[in-house]
Amino acid sequence: MTLVRPIPSAVSDFSPSALEWGRFLDLLVGYAQSATGKQWLLGLRPSTDLDWIRREHALAGEMRKLLAAGVRPSLGSLFDPSEALAKSRIEGAALEAEVIRKVVSLGEDISAWSGLMSVPPGDLADGLTRLRELSGELLTLPLKPLIESLRSRILPDGSLADDASPELRRIRREMERQQRAIEESLRSALRRFSEGGSTQDDLITIRGESWMRCSGETRTAHFSRLS
Repeated sequence: MTLVRPIPSAVSDFSPSALEWGRFLDLLVGYAQSATGKQWLLGLRPSTDLDWIRREHALAGEMRKLLAAGVRPSLGSLFDPSEALAKSRIEGAALEAEVIRKVVSLGEDISAWSGLMSVPPGDLADGLTRLRELSGELLTLPLKPLIESLRSRILPDGSLADDASPELRRIRREMERQQRAIEESLRSALRRFSEGGSTQDDLITIRGESWMRCSGETRTAHFSRLS
């Protein structure tokens, strides 16, 4: 499956240099908001299919109407989610938080586009026929409740919130309990070092996700952090 539509009746025996085709594509790509859009534009070829050409011109004309009305659809999140969706169907598989966030952003933009096509602004209701036809089943997808549910579980930095699932909440609470127990054990060890004159500072810091460091004037001890 691909989001990139093929060019019908594409012309293969033409001179790109004579038509300055590369410069033309570079110009178009500069307006693309997504990697998928750039991919499609870079794959453009001249076509002899007049119906397709007329349809593409009509779509471009309808988009110009939207832009003239001050509407700027968000298209930057567009990507092909097929791989992520296929993985999500595998029992026991898990998607990275960043992938989930990309899917959620895509869903939000699709939902916004569906709303726009369902209730066009101003007097454009009868002027977006081809765009509405192109949108097809997107207009009937009940995405908003799902997107709101997923968005509430993802923090701004892309990580999952504690209440994303009961199991995640339990695991994180257990990790916090273990960390407190380890820190207390390290403090006890430092106090023993201090009593023996080995250190003067009772200091524990955490570096990243893998190390805890205890620093003293005459001794520095490194301890692996359990996770």
